[in-house]
Amino acid sequence: MLEHVVEIRERILAEDHPSRLASEGVLARAYLDDGQTKKAVEMLEHVVEIQERISAEDHRSRLTSEHAYLADGQTKKAVEMLEHVVAVEAEILAEDDPSRHLSQDLLQYCYERLKGAGAVMESKASVLGEEI
Repeated sequence: MLEHVVEIRERILAEDHPSRLASEGVLARAYLDDGQTKKAVEMLEHVVEIQERISAEDHRSRLTSEHAYLADGQTKKAVEMLEHVVAVEAEILAEDDPSRHLSQDLLQYCYERLKGAGAVMESKASVLGEEI
């Protein structure tokens, strides 16, 4: 159903029309919730690209792609996005804002995930007698 709505809006609305972008964002989140991370990432990248052209840096719709990257196993890309999100939220949100804490916690999780992956690679290299 959502795919049909997006198809229609793609035909009749400009690429940067807020209703079209909103529908594409909702569809991307539905893909993510359904485990279709590749489709979610592709659509979110498109929405973010358009939003970057037309919106302020702190627009909430620009601060969502990191979840899709993380779900897709693209932890380094998620870290890049989250570092930006945390910096922007530090400027626009109160220190005790739950969204700000969630982003900080997710960034910490990503750092730990990357650190764990690095430890696994070091261990594997040690077993194989290789340098990394």
